Amino acid sequence: MSAVDPAKLEKYRERLREESTEQATESAWRKWQAPLAAFARGATEAVLEAAQLRPGLRLLDLASGVGDPALFVAEAGAPSGLARGLRHIEFRITDVESLPFPDEFFDDVVTCRCGIMFRKS
Repeated sequence: MSAVDPAKLEKYRERLREESTEQATESAWRKWQAPLAAFARGATEAVLEAAQLRPGLRLLDLASGVGDPALFVAEAGAPSGLARGLRHIEFRITDVESLPFPDEFFDDVVTCRCGIMFRKS
């Protein structure tokens, strides 16, 4: 396997960032979020059950896709349900290979459900 050209890789990443924030892409995510969440709910619940969620944990949902794993975590881990949990949720677009958090910042990584589809072989 040949080495990846860093300039080409960065150009590719920038294009992905641009595509993910275009109006058409955002509209499609809004349109399909609920059906995708319903379709994947069983997988989400299985992953999160294994994480043994409880209030007070600081969790990372890596490669969140449309956000349903993170939203489910907010609902499951919040003392008073979804509305309360959403005050404690933050979404960021960042490079998974260089996360902007110090070591041990999170108690656990609860999912990488969407990221698994794009893993390197």
